[in-house]
Amino acid sequence: MKVSVLIPTYHNPRKLARCIDSLEKQSHLPDEVVVLYEKGDEDSLRILQEFTGNLNLIPLELKNM
Repeated sequence: MKVSVLIPTYHNPRKLARCIDSLEKQSHLPDEVVVLYEKGDEDSLRILQEFTGNLNLIPLELKNM
């Protein structure tokens, strides 16, 4: 069974980092973690770029319409 996690974030890098940290501590790691962040949310993007753990993070930028 494949496990995916979707994390929507909106200019809240501390909570994003805590969420990612919690996922890493699970006994069964998800196969992928998709993180939706808003264009211009540089702090959340920095958290994703600096991540060096065991999760398969997939950043997905939401563009303004």
